[in-house]
Amino acid sequence: MPQLDPNTTLNIANSIWYRQGADVLPAFIAVNTNSYKAKVQALDFNSASAVPTINNWVNTQTNGKIPTILNSIPSNAFMYLINALYFKSTWNQPFTASETAPETFYLANGSTVQNPFMHGAVAANVYHDSNVSIVELPYSNKKYSMVIVEPSATSTLKDLTAGLDSAKWANWMSSLSSDKVQVSLPKFSFSYNILLNDALKSLGMSVAFSELADFSNISPTKLFISAVQHKTFVAVDETGTTAAAVTSVGVSTSAAPVDPVSYTFDHPFIFVIREMNTGLILFAGEVNNPTLKGQ
Repeated sequence: MPQLDPNTTLNIANSIWYRQGADVLPAFIAVNTNSYKAKVQALDFNSASAVPTINNWVNTQTNGKIPTILNSIPSNAFMYLINALYFKSTWNQPFTASETAPETFYLANGSTVQNPFMHGAVAANVYHDSNVSIVELPYSNKKYSMVIVEPSATSTLKDLTAGLDSAKWANWMSSLSSDKVQVSLPKFSFSYNILLNDALKSLGMSVAFSELADFSNISPTKLFISAVQHKTFVAVDETGTTAAAVTSVGVSTSAAPVDPVSYTFDHPFIFVIREMNTGLILFAGEVNNPTLKGQ
């Protein structure tokens, strides 16, 4: 995938950092080095340079978009497994910056904010019914795209996401058809940070976070997952999109018409960055308020 499009930068990187002197099985190191091209390194977790060393790797792999993943290393930390993903591409048909102007975005609570909106007549894949409006905007060379999904006026984004599953998503994607459309899309740029422990437990991974966990293929030392930290960054403007994500798993020891159809995304919406041939999703998120620039 990183070689699909010369005008798209896709960097996928993995690293494993384990406490210096820890008993880590050679087979575990080998499979991650050979199959996942991971950087594997023993590190003195008690050293003042340990946190900056890991954070510098994250910062480099995300081109500075996510500068840190760790604030400190607890005394019982055994290992960190970190995955970084960086994506940067230009639109197949860039928006004209001079046409960008402030417009109203309607928040879920009924209030409004003013935000710069991009405007353009573009060739896109589209679909709409009584429940949703969908536009797929391709990036350079149409290898990747951003799919934007907004619920109808009679529904909310919360309702839409609550009923969204793989079957519905597949039906939407198979229903897309090419058209020349007028698109109005807010510019947005934000970061997001979440501890994924509870979400992963609810998906069936509770044992991995408990004393019953079996990570004996990593080390003979009794281990369990202590924290899964996830950070993302996305920026969308007239030229294209920059996005980055880092996930850290901390392991601890026990203890065409004449007038184009118009699509205006001025209510909370879903966005998905995907590879267009396989449909593989790289990033997915919600824009509830495009004016929020921070985390």
